[in-house]
Amino acid sequence: MNLKRIMRMLPFLCLVILSIAAMGCYPDHNQSTFDPKGPVAEAQLVIFWWILIGGLIVTVLVEAALIYAIFKFRRKSDDEMPKQVHGNTRLEILWTVIPAIFLAVIMVPTIQTLFYAAEAPKSTLPQHTLEAIGHQWWWEFEYVDEVASDGRTIITANELHIPANRDVYLTMTSADVIHSFWVPKLNGKRDVVPGRITNLTLHADAPTPLDHPHLGQCAEFCGLAHADMRIRAFVHDAAGYNEWVAGQLEPNLATGPGWDTFRAFCTLCHQVTIDDGGAIVTFGPSIPDRGLTLTVDGVDFKSSRAPNLTHFGSRSTFAGATFANTVEHLSSFIDDPSSLKPMDPDRNELRTVDEIKDGQRDRILGMPDYGLDQAEIDAVVRLLRSWN
Repeated sequence: MNLKRIMRMLPFLCLVILSIAAMGCYPDHNQSTFDPKGPVAEAQLVIFWWILIGGLIVTVLVEAALIYAIFKFRRKSDDEMPKQVHGNTRLEILWTVIPAIFLAVIMVPTIQTLFYAAEAPKSTLPQHTLEAIGHQWWWEFEYVDEVASDGRTIITANELHIPANRDVYLTMTSADVIHSFWVPKLNGKRDVVPGRITNLTLHADAPTPLDHPHLGQCAEFCGLAHADMRIRAFVHDAAGYNEWVAGQLEPNLATGPGWDTFRAFCTLCHQVTIDDGGAIVTFGPSIPDRGLTLTVDGVDFKSSRAPNLTHFGSRSTFAGATFANTVEHLSSFIDDPSSLKPMDPDRNELRTVDEIKDGQRDRILGMPDYGLDQAEIDAVVRLLRSWN
């Protein structure tokens, strides 16, 4: 391909590159980092722009020097050789020192922002502490600051509810493999590692509409259903958040048709809290005397085998925040879970209490198909959706 043809194609190639770049920077996308909704995300975006602008300046200068050298020192005839030189000490020092200075200038605010994203909030306003556990393939959140009169806390799955203009401090670990917590509009990615604690601060500037929460996901490949390990972060004003908390601290009341089926199958892995004639009872394997508490660096995490289903009906999604919480989706999921979300339930390891106390952990890689008939499925669906 000759030079003239390359020059004719250059505008088209530039247009293609600019179009691809523009699509990647679409700010209104639900997971765009170019539309920050909190101070941490804004600080990270500023760092990005500094690096991008600096990189563009360096690129322009280097490419300009390269093009100049190509034409200035090109071979002009078959009999002519360009002047041959070897090394230039001043130039070599210059193009070593300038990039080093540039990197040093960028390094300082970058490191400051990294620490800012993970440090404990220093605000004098009330803050909220959440413990988060990554599972294959869903997120578990415990609101340790929101406590009922009998000592219960709020435990939810995949959907975060946080107040606007307040710092929310996440203390995170993993029950199995490495995950990565990421809600792009509020903060950057943070790895969630088994046997270690990592932290992250979320701060949202304003409430979100109920039908338009901030979206996030696991950003570290963690196996079969990694793409379906998502997060939905709802931001409330103070009154709305307090109302949500009050509702979540109330135990479920309805245990009508479908309860016997739920007790026989679902409580093998799931936990639910019920008001049983005035007595608040928690069903499922994740209660403390079953030894399912993860202790990491002196911090106790109430690790569940599967998502807590108390107030399941109040959630907008399920199955790793992948499917809308509708009768059709829920019925199909209970009937054949792995057909909707890729999982490997044949490899589940349900330990006995003694095995767990000896330090062996449950390994749950998906919900199995229990072979329920349609009448049983319909009854369980009505039961779950009644728990608002």
